[in-house]
Amino acid sequence: MKKSLALCLSTLMSAFMLTPVYADDFLDDIDEGNDHTGWFVGGKVAKISAEFQDEGEPDKLDGDGTTIGLYFGYNFTEWFGLEFEYSYTGDAKKWLEENPFVTDAGFGGLRLQPKFTWQINDTTGLFFKPGVYSAAMVVERYEIYKFNARSSVTDTYSGVGYTLGLGAQFSVTEHLNLRAVYDFSSADLENDSDISNLTTEATISEFGVGLHYQF
Repeated sequence: MKKSLALCLSTLMSAFMLTPVYADDFLDDIDEGNDHTGWFVGGKVAKISAEFQDEGEPDKLDGDGTTIGLYFGYNFTEWFGLEFEYSYTGDAKKWLEENPFVTDAGFGGLRLQPKFTWQINDTTGLFFKPGVYSAAMVVERYEIYKFNARSSVTDTYSGVGYTLGLGAQFSVTEHLNLRAVYDFSSADLENDSDISNLTTEATISEFGVGLHYQF
């Protein structure tokens, strides 16, 4: 009985002496909060609205759809980082419904943007991303020759412009971050196989949500 009592007292004393150590570690973890610096990688889905206008033409071609994207980057500080994003819209064919010869179309964009963040608190931040935008649209169509002979043709329209992004970011956990963002982009596209050098002005608006992991 005495040995059991002594063992219990010894265990309680040890736990009492170790409690401040674990408490200090726990408080240190709370003080550290969420990490907003370093590498990050994630994905997004967005509602895209596109408008195209050929040089010298009064009429515009427009449409909407869904785009998916991947992005990654590095936050040097809590307020400044660099971000790279690739997005793709696979249902761009419906933007060209007026042309019965089009069989398929896809639209993609690349963004390279410095990212400026105002970290309101440990979980919420607002950001602004101006940058460079590179866009390309690939259109598959067919041409009809004599005797109804068909030939498949692929046209690629590409060009470089600018992009502006504005959004809010929320820390879900220590490493997971959810964002809501609006991106406006503009670029002058040229047909790579057309020697006329006529351009098509592309104006893109995207409302999207993304989720990324902060390493």
